[in-house]
Amino acid sequence: MKKLLTLTIFALIALFAIPTMVQAGNANSEATLISEVDGTDATITLKGDIELTSSIEIGREVTIDLNGYTITDGASMTADSLIIVLRGGKLTIKDSVGTGKIAATNKAGGRICVKMTKASGATEPKAVLVVESGTLEADSFAISGNGNPDRINTEITINGGKIIGKNAAAIFHPQLGTLVVNGGHIEGTTGIEMRSGDLEVNGGTIVGNGDENVTPNGSGSTVEGAGIAISQHTTKNEINVVINGGEVKGVSALVELTPEINPAPEKVSIEINGGNFEALEEGYDAVISHNVSNFISGGSFNTDVEEYMDDSLVSVEEDGVFYVGEENEIKVEKTENGTVKASKDKAVQGQTVELTITPNEGYKLKSLNVITAADSKVEVKDNKFTMPDLGVIVSAEFEKIPVVEEKDDTPKTGSIDVVLYVSAIIATISLAGIVLVKKYTK
Repeated sequence: MKKLLTLTIFALIALFAIPTMVQAGNANSEATLISEVDGTDATITLKGDIELTSSIEIGREVTIDLNGYTITDGASMTADSLIIVLRGGKLTIKDSVGTGKIAATNKAGGRICVKMTKASGATEPKAVLVVESGTLEADSFAISGNGNPDRINTEITINGGKIIGKNAAAIFHPQLGTLVVNGGHIEGTTGIEMRSGDLEVNGGTIVGNGDENVTPNGSGSTVEGAGIAISQHTTKNEINVVINGGEVKGVSALVELTPEINPAPEKVSIEINGGNFEALEEGYDAVISHNVSNFISGGSFNTDVEEYMDDSLVSVEEDGVFYVGEENEIKVEKTENGTVKASKDKAVQGQTVELTITPNEGYKLKSLNVITAADSKVEVKDNKFTMPDLGVIVSAEFEKIPVVEEKDDTPKTGSIDVVLYVSAIIATISLAGIVLVKKYTK
């Protein structure tokens, strides 16, 4: 009976565990990749380079692990994209090795690595793309949507990897949908061009490496040379951009304008709460906006952005960098057996604060802490820290340096050392005497 009960329990555990098991498959050719994408496996791992003759369509939730291999377009391919994420599809791209790539580089005029959905007459459900790692490189856009009404409702998240547009924007976003950048490196003639939809940047690096150029275009990209370009489409859809962090670089790091001369720029909103913005060409501004004002509340910029700031904030210039935000207090607590001094009494988020630490004679630093007003710890490296968006309290503790007594190796009278020392001398003399006696009695 006990044995039967045990077997029943194990059977039930196995039964309920089956739905949660992750199915995995392998692909080393176009045929096996298509078979796996159309199958039931949740994760597909490449086992060789794959050359495509037609687009791979993703209509369900699937992860492709590039595993160090490359998916590329063959010479006979006529489609405009290597991969299409359909409605109801969710594609996650990762690379467990570090050298894997999706490369759309074999078509004159360019081809897209990943296209967000295709005409279907419907706007539900979403088409979803997540990039965790690996490289997406294209002569055209690496990732692109489409501004047609039935191509909206997309969701793109970049957590890592490299997104490269060699002769175009790395990410072209003309559709209503969301684009979230948490990490990774995004680079093209323009890094990201938003013509419709919502953009949120929390981290990563976004670079526009092209020459400055703006060309009205009702069916394509319009701006070159910007890290992030905000250029409303002829569809006149809303654009909402929120930047909380990351690095943005270009001839101008961020540019907002209406190349189509749309009459509704009030549909465009921008919030810059943090991040580093750098104009790469001398004489250009880090941020340019034709229609939006008072949108910068934080961040660092290599040109003055006072005209785009809220009047309640300050812009502090230091070594050619302008830090925008609210000046917050740096309080250094009094301590015993040493002193700590901060290079500033107040600082704006992003500024570097240096601490000078001087222990009293005979003491050394035991601990050093920088805590915000919200009781969170700030990292201190080489006695420097980056100012957060709150005031901070600096505290230190010093401790006495232990006194190490020097050891006296001189033998003391009556000590065991003396006894051993004398014994050694007597033994040596005795041995020498025995040798001499033996020598002269032969």
